[in-house]
Amino acid sequence: MDKRLFDEAMGDVPPATFDVDGLVTRGRRAVRLRRLTSPATATGAAVVVVTGVVALTLTGNDGGPATGVGSAPPKITTGPSQSSRPSQPSNPTPAPPALCSRPNLETPAQLMPRLRGAVQQALIAQRPSLGVSPHPKAEYPTGVRHEALEFYQVTGDVQVAEPICSGDGYFMTMSTTSVPVEGEGTLTVIVQPDFYADLPPGDCESTTVTPEQTSCELVTTPDGDTVLRTTARMPGGVRQNRVDIDRADGTAVMVTVEDSTGGIKPGGSPTASALPLTLDQLTAIGTAPGMTLFP
Repeated sequence: MDKRLFDEAMGDVPPATFDVDGLVTRGRRAVRLRRLTSPATATGAAVVVVTGVVALTLTGNDGGPATGVGSAPPKITTGPSQSSRPSQPSNPTPAPPALCSRPNLETPAQLMPRLRGAVQQALIAQRPSLGVSPHPKAEYPTGVRHEALEFYQVTGDVQVAEPICSGDGYFMTMSTTSVPVEGEGTLTVIVQPDFYADLPPGDCESTTVTPEQTSCELVTTPDGDTVLRTTARMPGGVRQNRVDIDRADGTAVMVTVEDSTGGIKPGGSPTASALPLTLDQLTAIGTAPGMTLFP
């Protein structure tokens, strides 16, 4: 998953906050990636999303960011040390996932509501008491606001319906999260093809890792998904949990939460006393069966 896509969605982030060049090399950049128009420059709100016919306050009373009953996050194993991994080429050749060549792929119009349902069900399983509502920055293209958990395809200055395996766009949703007493935060999910399937989604030993990144772990799930799990804390106190996932089928998924509705940027202030979801919960959401381009 490309770091720049996330930065443009969430607002300005210091270039050194993450190893952007390293992320590009290790497979977070789509083919022919354009400088995309930021969907984060807007204000306002959209209609509240519904679960069936009720507003999506994910019903339950779990009292905190704990995994729901019967929905434990996937077991994971820590990946090999950086020194034991094969060296990575400085200029890897991008290639679409093999499943992009199969017939009858979904159209964006079919994919986006399915992804929305997958995220919704995963959230209910992981933290049923979590409320979600439209995020003021979920506007793309200009003037088009989106509901909570609604996915939209970002393709540049002009929104066009690119095929789901195109390297010129990605699918995104951004929502405001709310927890009684704790406050409001932000949930973002980005989905796109993994054009560098032979490389991991990142590593934890880059020379440019900065103090903003407070933890890092590269793990593998039993299903063969590779997950880079990181936490960060920005000047001003805003915190982030983030997972970058290279799924075994060739889908790249990024899931992040912040304890702020203003995004992760310097000078921002938290709007919640705790992050709404843990790294384990984000991993479970990003590796849920429906979180794929190739169902």
